[in-house]
Amino acid sequence: MGDSVDINKLIFRIHSHEKLWVVAMVPVKDTKFFSKGLKVEVISPLGKTKGTVDFISHKVDPETKRNDVRIIGDNSNDTLKPNMFVDVLIKSKKIKGIFIPESSVVIKDNSHFVFVKKGEHVEPVEVFLGEKIDGYYRVIEGVKTGDQIIIKGVSFLKSRFLAETEGH
Repeated sequence: MGDSVDINKLIFRIHSHEKLWVVAMVPVKDTKFFSKGLKVEVISPLGKTKGTVDFISHKVDPETKRNDVRIIGDNSNDTLKPNMFVDVLIKSKKIKGIFIPESSVVIKDNSHFVFVKKGEHVEPVEVFLGEKIDGYYRVIEGVKTGDQIIIKGVSFLKSRFLAETEGH
């Protein structure tokens, strides 16, 4: 019919959903932006809440090539549900500089070039690039504020540039 109940037997466990784990699958190159104790914002379809990074895995998922970053999310406003997809935002330091779209960069012989409008002409200019953030490179040297960089039609210019330089 059933088991008897005594003081040493667990019948059920009460669990609070006021704090939940959020596991962010972070590209390996971006794990450098996370540290234990970092405050983050968690955005779900039901709203925003705060969280704190609790653990950063050293294991890379072989299929997704990402690291798990575990966040303890504040769910007192009930914006998080188990198995829900969410976005995690981190505040990063401001990086000053000139940023150019990745699509505007041409690589030739391990050098990077962009096409700059000079009067009625377009000229390739070698640039030295820093980090890439969200599809943009930070320019260390080569162009300056006010230069007009070609960002559309680059594939046409690239093919002409490569053809011209191959002949020399």
